[in-house]
Amino acid sequence: MIDIIVFIIPALIVGSLAIQHTSTDNGLYNNYNGYAVTSADSRVGYILFGIYVIYATLMIGRFGQTLGSKAVGTRVVSAATGGPIGYGRALGRSVANVLLWILFVIPWVISALFPLWDSRNQTLHDKIAGTVVVRSR
Repeated sequence: MIDIIVFIIPALIVGSLAIQHTSTDNGLYNNYNGYAVTSADSRVGYILFGIYVIYATLMIGRFGQTLGSKAVGTRVVSAATGGPIGYGRALGRSVANVLLWILFVIPWVISALFPLWDSRNQTLHDKIAGTVVVRSR
């Protein structure tokens, strides 16, 4: 929840500004079930996921943990070495998490539940990135 608050608040502010600058009277909208969907409305989701990827990549790549994982005493490390994963693997892990959510909601839910039965307590995006979440020291 801490991580969600950290990246949703900026995303909502940026998204609100984007919507305010797009006028529905300029022909850039489609009527969907009585709701005018502007191009700015769809950008809010992209902004939200973009901010998440940047936040998670920078925090995990640099420190091995986000503010939320720091609060609960966990961090992300390489499954092979137990060491830091760096920005490249953190980016891959973040993008894999977002793609599981955007493209396949059901696999994302399965990924979130995966640690319940996985012997290494890894999510699917951990397996894709070759990472594991451990307790901080």
